[in-house]
Amino acid sequence: MAKTKLPAVYVASELDQLAALKSRLRGRICDVVYNMGSATVHEIADQLGVPVSTLYSHLELLVGVGLLHEGEPVRTTKNFARTFNAPARKLRVTHQTDDEDVREAIADVVASQLRFAEKEFRKAAHSEEFDSAGKPESRVRSGSVVGWLGAKDVRELNRLMGEVFALFEGTSPGPGRRLQGMTFVSRPIETEPKD
Repeated sequence: MAKTKLPAVYVASELDQLAALKSRLRGRICDVVYNMGSATVHEIADQLGVPVSTLYSHLELLVGVGLLHEGEPVRTTKNFARTFNAPARKLRVTHQTDDEDVREAIADVVASQLRFAEKEFRKAAHSEEFDSAGKPESRVRSGSVVGWLGAKDVRELNRLMGEVFALFEGTSPGPGRRLQGMTFVSRPIETEPKD
């Protein structure tokens, strides 16, 4: 049987989808499944380091709002395992909307991502890997930068960030590979005009 070619991008734009992604665990579940294309509940649990029992209600919700699809169960050594599929190769949250409720929901998703990144960073700060920060092989890196960018600069920034996203997307577990996260927010800074 031929594999179905997945669309390139699934855009989450409905309020119920955005509400689902507000939970960072559900966001991480999507990260794993979209990168792998398809995963059993046990594979998801292994990648996230959480018990299988923790995942079921989250997976049901993600299927219910259309962010994941349930596939055919697969035979394991002892029984059958539920499988979950991504409806596309990438998941994106819409930024093209005039709906204020959707914009607020997107801000909630981003705030959740930033809180989770802080939690993960704090954990990494107490690991041996923290000592290598700044070296090319470092898995822990942080920073903040502010500058005056024109339209051309912003286009270049967005192009470079697209390259970074492409580096992460479509990866899968394997020897010498670990989950790696990067969370960022690029935004205009509104300043008060001087009198």
